[in-house]
Amino acid sequence: MKVKRALMIILGMMMSITIMMGCTEENGKIEKENGKIEQENGTGEEEEKGAEETKITAQEKVKIEDYSLLDIYDIDINADGQDESIALYTAAETDQNGEIIWDDGQNWSLIVHGQDEDYVLFDQYVQIGSIQFYVFTADDIFHIVTMQNTTAGLKMVEYTFDSDNGVFSQKTRYEAPGNVNMLHVSRNQF
Repeated sequence: MKVKRALMIILGMMMSITIMMGCTEENGKIEKENGKIEQENGTGEEEEKGAEETKITAQEKVKIEDYSLLDIYDIDINADGQDESIALYTAAETDQNGEIIWDDGQNWSLIVHGQDEDYVLFDQYVQIGSIQFYVFTADDIFHIVTMQNTTAGLKMVEYTFDSDNGVFSQKTRYEAPGNVNMLHVSRNQF
C-alpha cells in the first residue's frame, strides 16, 4: 500500500511539472531560458536543444566519514546479484542526540555505492533548500530522479542506468526559469 501511494505521489509530481511546462507551448515549440525545445521530425517527441546529457562513470570508493546519512535505498541496479546502495548525505553535522544541525546551506551528495566502486550522481552546495530522490523503473529502464527545491529555485534531474556501458546518464528534465521566489513546499510523509 505504501509503494502504491509513493508511486501516486511521484506520478502526481511528474504530471504537475509536465503541465507547468506545457502551459507555455505555442505551435509545437517552447521557448526556454536555456534554448529551444522543438518537435523532432514530426514524431511528437520533444528534444531540448542545448540540454546536455552527462555520462557519470564509476570511480573509486568515496570517503563520506564527515557526512550525515539522510536516506538509503538498496537495490540491484546492474543485475549482478548484489545490491547497490543509493544514499543521500549532507555535510551538516549532528548533535549529541544524532539530530541534524541545519545551516542556511550545506553540501549534499547522492551516491550509488557498489561493492568496489561508487557513482557520485549529485555533489553540490544547496543554499536554503533540500534534495529528495525517487527510485523507479519505467518500461524496464532504471531511474533515479532528484528534486532540488530552494527558496530561489526548483530543479528536476533524471539519472538512468545504461547497463551495457556501466554508466549513468544525467539529464535535467525541469529547471524553474527566471527569478524564483518559492512560496511553499509540502512536507508529505508516507
